[in-house]
Amino acid sequence: MTEVDHPLHPDLLEYAIRDLRDDEVAIVKATYLSALAWRPDRPLPLPRILLLAHPEVRRYHAGWGRVGDLGVVAESNGEVLGAALCRLFTEEDHGEGYVDPSTPELGIAVNKEHRGRGIGGRLLAALEARARLAGYGQLSLSVDRENPSARLYRRAGYEVLSEDEDGYLMAKHLRSPG
Repeated sequence: MTEVDHPLHPDLLEYAIRDLRDDEVAIVKATYLSALAWRPDRPLPLPRILLLAHPEVRRYHAGWGRVGDLGVVAESNGEVLGAALCRLFTEEDHGEGYVDPSTPELGIAVNKEHRGRGIGGRLLAALEARARLAGYGQLSLSVDRENPSARLYRRAGYEVLSEDEDGYLMAKHLRSPG
């Protein structure tokens, strides 16, 4: 799928959304680090290399390419603009967005300089389409209540399943097209 910009509008960008390859674990890592660093006024608690090794982060990228891993990438002239990913977890090992072992948990991030252009929404829709084709009935996620992405998820049809002082556990049922 290619998104083409209006040639008279310089803020718009031509880019393509493609499937993430199993060998592109660097994009997976960068996506989760970017998602964790969504708030520019709050530095990450550890240097990036140590954060990637932390068990709470490592579970999202270790062994990428296993059954249930799906991802899409927005790219322009070889530059990765953002990515949306999802992964299955177990009751024994899961993240904050866990619902059940048959619901992939998603993560999404768009590079700071490209936010606000609709890329995140298009990545989300593309990942949902791929998850639907893979036979998943829903996707889940967790998001900080202050994160502007929460509005994107609500617009896209994600519903709050639970909330706490930090944020929301959300899910969306994936209906077959038509």
